[in-house]
Amino acid sequence: MNKAFLFGYYGMHNAGDNALLLASAWGAKRYFQAEQVTVNACHELKLPLLGSIPSLINEHQDFPGQNRLLQYRAAWQNKHLIFGGGSVFHCARDIQHMRHLCRINQGRNSALGVGLGPFKNTAAEKECKKFLEQCDFVGVRDQQSYEIAKSLSANANVELTFDLAAILSEIPKAQLHRCSEAQATPGDNSIVVNTSQKDKRRGIAVALCPVERLGGDYAAETYRLKALARSLALIHALTGEPIYLFDFNGHPTLGDSAVHKQLKNLIPQGVPVIYYYYQSNPALIIEKFKQMRVVLAMRLHAAVFSYLAETPCINLSYHSKCDGWHQQVKAPARYRFDAFKLNEMRLQKELIDGLEYGFDGAQLAISDALRASLKNFDLRSIAMEDLLCVNH
Repeated sequence: MNKAFLFGYYGMHNAGDNALLLASAWGAKRYFQAEQVTVNACHELKLPLLGSIPSLINEHQDFPGQNRLLQYRAAWQNKHLIFGGGSVFHCARDIQHMRHLCRINQGRNSALGVGLGPFKNTAAEKECKKFLEQCDFVGVRDQQSYEIAKSLSANANVELTFDLAAILSEIPKAQLHRCSEAQATPGDNSIVVNTSQKDKRRGIAVALCPVERLGGDYAAETYRLKALARSLALIHALTGEPIYLFDFNGHPTLGDSAVHKQLKNLIPQGVPVIYYYYQSNPALIIEKFKQMRVVLAMRLHAAVFSYLAETPCINLSYHSKCDGWHQQVKAPARYRFDAFKLNEMRLQKELIDGLEYGFDGAQLAISDALRASLKNFDLRSIAMEDLLCVNH
């Protein structure tokens, strides 16, 4: 049987990773003819296209090295080994483990839509060079990662592609919206898409991440949250727009809930704030974003989803990957803000002007993004018109 092993940080209650997993699985089935996929997940997942996905590894191992043995077995038993999940190339130990999987796999090794760096040390760079040369194909999602890859190994088969999530725009909606296959997380107020109102945009979506909180710097995080609370209260007073808070990461300790709840508490009570807990199906978040007037995105895939929803996005950048995305889709430079040094007055001006006169969108067409994303499957031998006829 033609099988594929999808290796990444899956099953961690992250909407962005779920989008990458869906795209990887769909591509493996569509282009690699994989009849079955195995997912490197530590929790059971329920997603459209895939249905119920059993966990491969354990969050708490029964004995040291148990998860590695399970991953090695999966790499041995599956013809296609596909690395994904975004920026997963940072430290030497993790990259070395992925190299071990490549050696065990008897078929094709691919890394799709990945970001490289920043590396923790020179040892990580050396391991990444060896990894690139072990892979049959590597698709990197941004120009910076491409330049890093070429500087590490001129001989590796590396292609500048795109974030895998763009492929969601090509998967038939009937497959992505099959809610019987993608139930919400317990306690989740499931996102219901009102298609009759899709042309009547309303509201400001906010998707933050607790980057400082995870590092113990609560003061820096609180400073930004207070600035955002003041700005959102002002915008509501001037425009009447409600505020929507979206948890992209629903992990009980590492997720977005705490930071969003703190923001909600800082916003004056008279401002309507609607809270959406983590939703496992990324397609439903994209549909909800289509109803928003603008998205304030600190989470990278909140920016990606807003792009796919053709909704204006204000990027609160906390990482080079956020800057790379903003440049890649050719979004207006004035819509990118440093999340660590948030210019509150400029943010208010851009929101007020955009809501009053209209926002400028990203210049990169979604069709071009889709073409670049499909290149992750190394389909140079197939005519592009064939690639874009999946739904017909």
